[in-house]
Amino acid sequence: WTLRRRRQMSFLREYTLPNHDEILQQFLAELDNPDWEEPVEVNNTNISLRNMFEYGGIRAWKAVGLIKRPPPDVLRELMNVSTRKLWDPLCIQAQPVETVDAQADIVQLSFRSGPAAPRDFCLWRHKITQPDGTIIILVQSLYHPRAAEQKGFVRGNVPIAGYRLQPFGTRPPPPPPEEGEEEEEEEEDPGFMIPKKPVVEEVAPETMATLMVHADLKGWVPRFVLDEIAQREPGTIAALREKMGG
Repeated sequence: WTLRRRRQMSFLREYTLPNHDEILQQFLAELDNPDWEEPVEVNNTNISLRNMFEYGGIRAWKAVGLIKRPPPDVLRELMNVSTRKLWDPLCIQAQPVETVDAQADIVQLSFRSGPAAPRDFCLWRHKITQPDGTIIILVQSLYHPRAAEQKGFVRGNVPIAGYRLQPFGTRPPPPPPEEGEEEEEEEEDPGFMIPKKPVVEEVAPETMATLMVHADLKGWVPRFVLDEIAQREPGTIAALREKMGG
């Protein structure tokens, strides 16, 4: 047991988690930066590009689209690596590496990159629920000893990326009783306190989803492939919408 414990402690010291508070402020600032190019609508998704030379790599992209499911449902789909290939057209493989805590995990994802060698990434993901119901998923590359670069792949780097899932719309009020029907009345009994019906928390039925990614693919990739990826990858919002039935 002592030897196993020492190995575990040694393993834990081999990587460092990002500071999620700092990454959150950086992500929100980049997301709402006024320097994004004028959006172009593709498949009911607004796609914008922007040069982020301070991070290197290809141009950053941002995609904004409506998904007709509430934010918690979209969150569950995004965090489920087992279904990633079903809606991400560039994804080759997705697998969990470690669950950090209830808010964060580490995953390994690999993607096609045209005629160049495919890329793989070791990514930290951290979810944050804000008071208004908006859910933020922060994403950043990190080193992890159990996520070695795969043979035949080039290890890429994601300096900053993430999703903002904003509640959108309101639930319609329940329909009034039809003519001739009477609303059920709770039967009163003076002998004990009648428990009230549980209050169902109102959740916006739809999600305005925003994806922002800046990635450095490393190695050699033709310029036309970089441009194609920057155009295609934002389409994951539309693909996710279709996967979730709306």
